[in-house]
Order: sequence, then structure tokens, then C-alpha cells
Amino acid sequence: MRIELIGPEQAPAYTAVHRSSFGSPKFTDERWQAMAAGLPYADARCLIAYDDQGNAVAEVTVWSAGLGKPGLLEPMGVHAEHRGRGYGKAISVAAAAALQGLGSSSAIVCTPSANAAAVATYTSAGFQPLPERRDRSRDASRPQQLRPNSSRKTIVLRLWGSAPTTHRPTRRISRPPRWCRHS
Repeated sequence: MRIELIGPEQAPAYTAVHRSSFGSPKFTDERWQAMAAGLPYADARCLIAYDDQGNAVAEVTVWSAGLGKPGLLEPMGVHAEHRGRGYGKAISVAAAAALQGLGSSSAIVCTPSANAAAVATYTSAGFQPLPERRDRSRDASRPQQLRPNSSRKTIVLRLWGSAPTTHRPTRRISRPPRWCRHS
């Protein structure tokens, strides 16, 4: 298996894995191009894993919040035809290393706690679960107002020790950043 940092020329392989992973046709090459052209992507990277036959089998995007701050893995997916072979764990470890290279203090990921396969994948990659949190959602008519979603709970998993030795955060972060907080 090999894992590569991708650019626009590999977008079709990335989006194909993404669509298979999540069972949704919505993430097109054009949407990837728009994402990659956006300002937040300046501190983000996309990785794709290939099996020994050259098939694209897993993908992940990592988002850095800046030097000494936590980084986020979102989304990470394994192609439906290649699940259960360790590709999710491998690309999650590679994602944490990519965040380390970007100067992140830690790597975090948020997933529904009911998604046992995702929780197991991240745990096998060394991520430690934090307490389960109730999800929040926004009503389209009042987008500025968050409300608890009682039917769905989320777990945040964090991997410490991914900070480069030359860039230590000034304080240990005791909770996930605002953009990943739930109740």
C-alpha cells in the first residue's frame, strides 16, 4: 500500500473513493476543485491510499487550525469494496502524520458514536475517545441558533503526541475547538 498527498490531477480518484465510502453521489470532481480553491484549504491536505494493485482504496482530508493548534481529520473514508483490510487505520495514521507536518498540536476526529466501525478504526490508529456528546443541529429558518439533537450522539477522538518537538503548544487543550464542540 502507498499513501500520497494529492493535487487536482488525482481528484477523480479521491472523489470516487469518497462517493463509495459514504454512498452518496454528491461529492463530484467539481466540488473537490471548489473545496481546494477555497481559503480554508490553504492549511488543509488531501491524502489517498492505493492498494498493491494500484486501486484507490481510502481517502482523508486534514484541516490544520495553525501552528500549535489541533488539526481535524474530516472526512475519512474507505471504498466500500475494500473495507476490513486496515486501510482506514493506515490512512488515519498518515493523516495524523500530515497534521504533525503542518505543526498541529494534536489530531482530532468527530464521528457519531453509533458508528462502531469508525470508532474502532480511529481507536486502532491510536486515537483516544473523549466523553460522548449530544449532537447539535441548526434549523434552516434560524441558522444562527443551535439546538440539541436528542437522537444522535457524537464522540470526539483525539491523538496526542503528534506535535513536532520544536513547536509545543503553550497550554494543553482540554476540550475540542469550537468548530467541533457538541453540547
